[in-house]
Amino acid sequence: MRKLLLIAVLALLAGTVSAQRPELLVTMGQLSVNGGMAEQAVAVKNNSGITLTQVWIECGFLAENGTLLSEGLASINNLRPGAIGYALPKTSHGKGATWAICTVSSVRY
Repeated sequence: MRKLLLIAVLALLAGTVSAQRPELLVTMGQLSVNGGMAEQAVAVKNNSGITLTQVWIECGFLAENGTLLSEGLASINNLRPGAIGYALPKTSHGKGATWAICTVSSVRY
């Protein structure tokens, strides 16, 4: 749990998280909460030399005290080398979310 909290704090401070795949650079933008709907803007840069057919982004939406409220998924399709793709993982159970933790959950080449 401490490791997850440390990763979350570093992500909030830097705004950028290096995925488990070093060829991808994940940058988190603004978290929007409207009623129960929460969405997190995420950008992914493809630093590899090949086109990625599909990149899945998974976000956990958390309350101020760190309690996980819900999770959301979004995908980016046909991300060419050097390109930046954008996604909006969202949830309809995000009421009270004040921050999010996002990661690349899978990549299809």
